[in-house]
Amino acid sequence: MTDALELLSGGAQTFVEKIWASHVHLHQADPADLVGLLSFDDVDELLTSTAIRTPAVRLAQDGSVLPQSRYTRSGATLAGQPLTGLVDARKVIDLFEGGATVVLQGLHRYWPPLTRLVAELELALGHPCQAHAYLTPPGSQGFAVHSDTHDVFVLQT
Repeated sequence: MTDALELLSGGAQTFVEKIWASHVHLHQADPADLVGLLSFDDVDELLTSTAIRTPAVRLAQDGSVLPQSRYTRSGATLAGQPLTGLVDARKVIDLFEGGATVVLQGLHRYWPPLTRLVAELELALGHPCQAHAYLTPPGSQGFAVHSDTHDVFVLQT
């Protein structure tokens, strides 16, 4: 596999020496190199086949984060404790089809391809890293245009 920093920047050494923390840098990676990181089918699996809970998932629409009550449910108990904040896949899909952005937060903690990628980035950069995904339907906008106060790699597919 290609080195994570090389994959995301197009030139790891140049990125570390000249670009990191100072510039906007556009690099177009080969889609074939990115497909194994997170696909639409992978998101579907996370939402419909796991017990994913908030805050790992949140939804936003027209610049506002939607209340969790619009896309979560309570579940059974586990070890005698009630499970709360369970994502209701049908509600999420309905909201997505209505224009909401699905945000998967902290993917580096529970999605193995991104766990590996982020671990490689942390080694290459000597800095903590994390991974989030934003799935926005065509013609919609989850968040307003903004800038972040930290460095960001954006992979748009």
